[in-house]
Amino acid sequence: MEMESISSERYYLTKLDKYLNYGLSSSILFVLTYLWDLTLVLAIPAATIFTVYMVYVFIKEKKIAWITWFIVTVITPFIFCIIVGLKTGYLGALLLIPLGFFYFYCFMLKFSIKDRLSEVIAKEELQLNREEEWKELQIWQDQLK
Repeated sequence: MEMESISSERYYLTKLDKYLNYGLSSSILFVLTYLWDLTLVLAIPAATIFTVYMVYVFIKEKKIAWITWFIVTVITPFIFCIIVGLKTGYLGALLLIPLGFFYFYCFMLKFSIKDRLSEVIAKEELQLNREEEWKELQIWQDQLK
């Protein structure tokens, strides 16, 4: 595998990991529990914007399994809730279900990205060690000539 593709994957996964690990202070979370309207106004656009970026990274890095799991856990319940919500009139309440699935998906993705990042870093270090050993071998062979 080329070093450039590994570095690209490491860059995008590190950036995605940084966004997934962004935390709000406990005092802000405490206040948001009493302001449900504001919480939803912030959570829904944040999920929408982050979904676009997340899918972009998945497509760029060819993470088909992560895209598939996103479709199964978030998009399918979203479509189901829209259909049922339009028929029953409870669309606003039912849209909270896929929102919860989205944030649960992000929670699980956080751990998956950490595992993948450790693999990418290990591959980079292994490739660098191999290159150094190859250069040392070449130097040693040049000295024998």
